[in-house]
Amino acid sequence: MRRALALMLLAALLWGLAVSPSRAAGPDYAAVGLFALPWACGEGHVITWDPQGHWEANKASGVAYDLRMAVGTPLYAPTDGVAHFLVDDRPFETNLGNYVDLVTLDGNWLIRLAHLDGVQAGQRQVRAGDLIGHSGDSGATAAHLHLELLVRSGSAWVPPDLSRLTRLFGLPRSAFVEGATLTNDTCATTLVVAGDVVSLDADAPLGQAQRLQLALRNDSLNDVPLDWVQLSVYSTQGLAQVVDREGSWRVAARDTLTIEIPALLGAEGDWYVGRVVVRSAGSVSGQPATGQLRVGGSALQVRALSPGRALYAVGEVPQIKVVLQNQGTSTWQAQDVIVEGSQPHGDRWEASLGAAVTLAGGQSRRLVLTGAMIPRQVGAWRVERVAFVREGHRFVLATSDLEFGVQGLQLDLEQVDAEAVGGQVVIRATLRNVGTAVTAPDRIEAWGWQPDGVTTFTASTTLPALFPGQSTLVRMTAPLNSPSDGWRLADVGYWLKGTYYSAGMPRYGGGE
Repeated sequence: MRRALALMLLAALLWGLAVSPSRAAGPDYAAVGLFALPWACGEGHVITWDPQGHWEANKASGVAYDLRMAVGTPLYAPTDGVAHFLVDDRPFETNLGNYVDLVTLDGNWLIRLAHLDGVQAGQRQVRAGDLIGHSGDSGATAAHLHLELLVRSGSAWVPPDLSRLTRLFGLPRSAFVEGATLTNDTCATTLVVAGDVVSLDADAPLGQAQRLQLALRNDSLNDVPLDWVQLSVYSTQGLAQVVDREGSWRVAARDTLTIEIPALLGAEGDWYVGRVVVRSAGSVSGQPATGQLRVGGSALQVRALSPGRALYAVGEVPQIKVVLQNQGTSTWQAQDVIVEGSQPHGDRWEASLGAAVTLAGGQSRRLVLTGAMIPRQVGAWRVERVAFVREGHRFVLATSDLEFGVQGLQLDLEQVDAEAVGGQVVIRATLRNVGTAVTAPDRIEAWGWQPDGVTTFTASTTLPALFPGQSTLVRMTAPLNSPSDGWRLADVGYWLKGTYYSAGMPRYGGGE
């Protein structure tokens, strides 16, 4: 009896160690590469939104990707862990809907699958490959899977260190490019990449298409149909893109098929091939690939680059001056010229000419590019690339480390909650001045959708001047046109000198 009791206590202790988060051990970044993608072999799903887009829209705290996925697609645990089945009912324009937070057995990693179909509750221990839900459109405007990764920091979940996150869900992190189709590469495949991918137009100048040649070998004893191939290619400048081709091919048994894929690579210099995805009889499979490519230089050169001013105020649209020179003998044309860069918080921004450009051989021209957005982030803005647009494709002409500054008032939304009370919506928001100026906004404003989903409500209040670093709590109300629960809060922001600035809805970090 004593021995049986001791064994029971030992088993309980071991179970507790298995399901309880380990606070002492640090996160093993290599382990993330061993996780599987949460769908079955033979399936491939396209990335439609990357982490940068999620961060800019305050839609994620971790490293998050959206993937195009039909409602009802089975989803499986990427690794062993404890699955927490939750519902996000925040009254925002979009939320996580029905979602699963899978915490790994060591307690260091959280994998989130959101917008699922059907409500689940509670928690349970799962093994890799266990069914944990189905994709859906809950909390979203269209069906897709939101896949997010967070790492533990003390008692909080935070974004992983991207410099250490070299592999993710069984693939190189470089494979996670918008437009790329992701598959579990550990699945068996009949068609195998045979040798390096090569270019039949090596050193073609920037802006000119190259023909990439891919050889696929059929290792089976039966002919295999093939209707689509995709290559992921990467430049040594840090650019990534996918190129694909549809067709109607048949690879004979134990034979090899060679396919040409047209590609317009977006920057001069060296590129390499990293991955191939193929679709055969409705089944999609991916595998690593190799190949060295090169894009020749352009006759067009950037001779000078400078900001219109070294310092702008919030609300002033920045301008960038560019001098281009056509060093060739033929006429050079483009639909637009663009500079790309980053804002102080890492969000992307662009400035463009907004018009076509033509330069005769030997001609130089000075252009003034106008920012595509009104700045609200205070700090140093970077110009990182100069590019031109031709036939809908973007080509990088030069890289840059140019900077200019933005100063003034910037209000960030630290916290917000909203509830329906007595036929009206009550909104409480905490705002902080993270800018450089002691300025009062014209007014604070919140807006959202009425229960009919068509008309909007607006709530507003005034605010005294805030010193930099100072925060305040505001309360706003607006009438609802019905007692229904279908209302949604879309945004909280402020008006300054006649212009509206979003204060940024808070990200959802979540937890156990």
